[in-house]
Amino acid sequence: MTAPGTGAAPAAQIGRLNLAPADRRTRLAQPAALLAATRPRQWTKSLLVLAAPVAGGALLRPAVLPAAALALLAFTLAAAAVYLVNDVGDRTRDRLHPVKRHRPVASGQLSPATALAAAAVLAALAVGAPLGAMRPGLGGVITVYLLLSLLYGRWLKNTPWVELAVVATGFVLRPLAGAIGTGVPPSGWFLLVCGCGSLTVAFGKRAAELRQCGPQAALARPVLASYRVSALRTGRRAASAGAVVAYLGWAATRTTPLERWTALLSTLPLTAAFLRYAVCNDRGLGEAPEELALTDRTLQLLGVCWLVTFLVGVCGG
Repeated sequence: MTAPGTGAAPAAQIGRLNLAPADRRTRLAQPAALLAATRPRQWTKSLLVLAAPVAGGALLRPAVLPAAALALLAFTLAAAAVYLVNDVGDRTRDRLHPVKRHRPVASGQLSPATALAAAAVLAALAVGAPLGAMRPGLGGVITVYLLLSLLYGRWLKNTPWVELAVVATGFVLRPLAGAIGTGVPPSGWFLLVCGCGSLTVAFGKRAAELRQCGPQAALARPVLASYRVSALRTGRRAASAGAVVAYLGWAATRTTPLERWTALLSTLPLTAAFLRYAVCNDRGLGEAPEELALTDRTLQLLGVCWLVTFLVGVCGG
């Protein structure tokens, strides 16, 4: 028997968890299972697409708002396609995970063939919609996201540390897609904040998985055998500090006194939010960052405080 952490799950353990084909009642629930497999709660991550036009104070401009809505829709469709493909490829190992075993493909509620067919349609729409709207730049970013996600699912997910960079890149591509799709150029500070913030989440996700799965972590995700919670915690802290420093750099470049002081003031709730995330992550939370953001009241309050002070500076300047 292969020992945990060697990268291959014991065939006997996985085999015992293989599920029988869905029965007639399950097949009748395919539309609901398909919707659940696209992970609607994770669609909130696509709101990062709006970051660049919001930061530039341009979101509500007549020429920008429709473009931002298109970018948001296209990236949501692309992400849903990626989730479906990943669930098909990971269905055997997901059955060893305490939470992921309930996903529609892993649990047998949704057939792999149906999931892949839906993924192909969603991916085509995600790339085709921007091209049809004469926004090839946005279509290009989404194509890069889809290709990178396929590479990740096929090879890169088993390469320690590299896979963390790929996960973080997936987050960064969202605001980049919004910037390119709306024609609002991002600043270097903006990209640094996005990059460091994305690395914070990536480190936190893996640390939470290690804590949740315990000794069986490498069975559910082989790359976890190469990580230690202490190293991931150090990486998370460094990335969080980098995000705050980059944000301060952005705040210092604001042109008017009102913009500058409100931007600096907004650093306080932002820093507190990173600290709150660290506390939650050290408790084993954060494997699904969108779940944490939707359930933790303290994070939500800090997010509102940050948004208010941020928008006062952006709109008032």
